[in-house]
Formats: sequence, C-alpha cells, structure tokens
Amino acid sequence: MADGDEEEVQGEEPPVVLDPVDLTEDLMTVSQVGKTVDGTGFAFFQLDCTGKQIGDINALQHYKHLRQIDMSNNLIKDLSPLASLGHVLKLNLAKNGIESLQPLLGLRHLLYLDVSGNALTELPALPMPSLKRANFSGNKIVSCSSFKGHAKLQFLELGNNEIQDLEGVSGMPELQTLNLAQNKLSSIIGLDKVDGLLSLDLSQNQFDSLAGPFDILESLVALNMSQNKIDKAKKLENLVKLRKLKTLQVKQNPLEEEEGVNVRLEVLLFQKEVLEINGEPVTADERSDARALKDKRIEEDMERIRQEEEARLAAEEVKRQAEEEARIAAEAAAEA
Repeated sequence: MADGDEEEVQGEEPPVVLDPVDLTEDLMTVSQVGKTVDGTGFAFFQLDCTGKQIGDINALQHYKHLRQIDMSNNLIKDLSPLASLGHVLKLNLAKNGIESLQPLLGLRHLLYLDVSGNALTELPALPMPSLKRANFSGNKIVSCSSFKGHAKLQFLELGNNEIQDLEGVSGMPELQTLNLAQNKLSSIIGLDKVDGLLSLDLSQNQFDSLAGPFDILESLVALNMSQNKIDKAKKLENLVKLRKLKTLQVKQNPLEEEEGVNVRLEVLLFQKEVLEINGEPVTADERSDARALKDKRIEEDMERIRQEEEARLAAEEVKRQAEEEARIAAEAAAEA
C-alpha cells in the first residue's frame, strides 16, 4: 500500500452510531383536531415525528384517537404501543429497525401501511381487513409463504428484497399493482388468484424467459421485465397469453445484443396489441414491419418443412432401394 493510501485510510472517520431516544411530547407534531368516535370530546388525529432518532414509542399509548401516524426514518424496533391505537388509518414506519409486525395485526381499520426499509425477513399474514396499500420494499424478505393473500389489498410493494419464489403471493382479487423488482425471482410460479392485476414489475430479477403461468394474468396492462437475463427473442413467447397488455419494458436484457434482432418487432410478433415498448409508442410502420416479418417467417417455416419432408422421402427411397438390392442379392446367392 502506498504511503498516501495509508494516510487516507487512517483519516477516515468511523460511521456515527446514533443512540435512540424516547418519544416525548416536545418531539411530536400533532394536528387535525376532530371529534372522537364516541362523540364525547375532541382529539388530535395526526402525528408526525420523522428523523428524530426515536426508539421507544410508549408515549403513543396516550393518543388513542390518532388516525394518521408518520414515524419514518427513526430507530424504532418495538411496535407494541401501537397495538392499542385501533383508529389508525394510515401508518408510515419506513426506515426504522422493525423485525416483526405482530403488534399491528389487530389494526382492523388500517388502510395504508408503509414499513419499507426495515429488517423484516418474511411477508407475514396481514389480518387487517381494510388494508388497501402495503409497502414492504427495501427489507430482507426471503419468503412470502406465510402471507396467503388478502381480500381487499390493491397495491403491494415488495421490491428490493431477497425473494426467490412467489409461494403465498396469491388470493388477492382486488390487487391492481404488484412490484417485485430487485429480487431473485426466475419464475412467477406461485402467483395465483390475482385476476384484477393491472401492473406487474419484475425488473432486475433472474428471469431468462417469461417463465410461469402468465395466462392467469388476464387483466394485465403493464409489465416491466427490464434488466433480467432474457437472451433470445423466442423466450418472450408467453407474451401471447397477455391479451390486454399495452405497455412493456424489456430494456437491458441480453437479447438486445442478439445479432439481427429488432426487439420491438419481436415483441409485436407475440403481442400485436401492445401500444408502448420501452417507453416509446409503437408506430404504424413498426406494426407493418412486424406483419411483414411474420409473413416472411411463415414462408421460411413452410420452406423448411418442405425441405425436411423432401429429405425424409429421399432417405426413405434410398433405404428402400438398399433393401431391394439386398433382397435381390440374397435371392441370387440362394439360387447359385
């Protein structure tokens, strides 16, 4: 190591470790005064306390009428004090140190949950009957098998985790948007009963083809397959099953390097109803070129089949002649 490098390393400051502080009234910003559910008084409905190194949140137990809580970007691990806040509708706990959501599972009126950027290792069951939106991106989730679906969930964010399969990601009849970008997926096997799904993000995964039961995505309008490992245009053939698809992203896949391949035309061969590819509208000329390419390939296939058939018949004739010559030779030898 050079002297200059040594000095540079020695001069680096160690990362700052923040000590958590307890939540107190002077750290809270409360707003939106309204009448309590029982009508006997008034209370604050909204609490904001972001980026203040909060660890202990026991003080929340005294604010039972809160409906919106934003405590993102803190040092919270224990969510137990939230269990008694039964009126909460919107809860933002992004960027903390949360490892378990168990205390939240009884929040029956919760509509919006953001626990992105925490330390969760699995997607748990969510027995919150009113939940519409849930953000679990940027955790350490490996498994979704405990989830088992949700009757009312419309938006589910699972991007930037370590998910390898989709077991348990099923049974969401109201789901419209599913983000699975930046995981370790190579197939959508396990994804099921999401009949209303409109948008699916599978970018930055390990797909080398459109593997899995894409035919179940009968309502899908937008699909992102960018930055995967798809290396041949033929591996896009499952696009034919996505009859309502209008928008497709397939940028930064190895197939872009395949010689003589126009990715946009290949997409249109499999799904002619697509309106936008890689952020650019499909033109009338591209549709015409795709039809011409399809006709050319049909002709090439027919010619290949004709040549294969001719070759087969010729081989059979050669075999027949050889067998005939062998028979004649055998008869001549028998007569001699």
